[in-house]
Amino acid sequence: MLNYSPKFNKEFRVQVFRDHSFELVGRTLGAYLEYAGLGIEFFSGYDDSLSFIELDPSADMALLWIDTAKYEAGTASPFLDERI
Repeated sequence: MLNYSPKFNKEFRVQVFRDHSFELVGRTLGAYLEYAGLGIEFFSGYDDSLSFIELDPSADMALLWIDTAKYEAGTASPFLDERI
């Protein structure tokens, strides 16, 4: 995976809203999706507040990638409901 280089044109853009690391997952997932014939570009910025200020309307999909272990039991869902 360290020497992997994309072979397909990026057909789809996925904006990732995250509060922890996604780079390794995105790189690995991108390789598997290319094996299936899909060219995906993941782009994101770290935003612990999940304010969605930088929402890009040109993205084909928005992905929420959060670490629920950061929240006390039962508090993640209300926080996300408020943000979304």
